[in-house]
Amino acid sequence: MPSRQSGLSLLLRLIVGNLMGLAGNVVKRAVAASWQPLALLFWSLLGGVVRVAMRAAARPELKA
Repeated sequence: MPSRQSGLSLLLRLIVGNLMGLAGNVVKRAVAASWQPLALLFWSLLGGVVRVAMRAAARPELKA
């Protein structure tokens, strides 16, 4: 079980680091296109949350 926890911890750190790296690029593009950066980040995060929720709903072992 400890190896599974450390693997999950590493995976979560990689995901968070990836999202932090993408956030800077999204803000730069939003400013260049004269959009509000927070609005653009909100929509991109909402899309990611919807995709994760749909994937989780498709997995039978995650259903209560």
